[in-house]
Amino acid sequence: MEPLLLDLFKAVFIIHDYFDNHRRRYMNKSELIDELSTRMALHPKKAEALVNSILNSMTDSMKGKQRVEIRGFGSFIMKNYKPYIGRNPKSGEKIQVNTKTLPFFKTGKDMKDRVNSKN
Repeated sequence: MEPLLLDLFKAVFIIHDYFDNHRRRYMNKSELIDELSTRMALHPKKAEALVNSILNSMTDSMKGKQRVEIRGFGSFIMKNYKPYIGRNPKSGEKIQVNTKTLPFFKTGKDMKDRVNSKN
């Protein structure tokens, strides 16, 4: 297995464990970097480079309309949205919203089960 992929799997498990131990609803990027640095005995700069590398690889794949799947966690797919008539929230004026493509996250079964467990 490639080192980056192995580090990605470790990172996913660290995120799972972080939420289990901290009982929080969110984790920001700097907290992820700190947690990886501590748990994997990495210099903070190396942990930051690892996180940035993973996020950049995922972004590049999604820009290329590719699906990004992390088994046990979930997948990111690109969804195409048709143009529609929307409203400006400030003025209420009707506006034309153009066609757009946005990332969509679908939670994996293992993640759903962990989140919904009673423990």
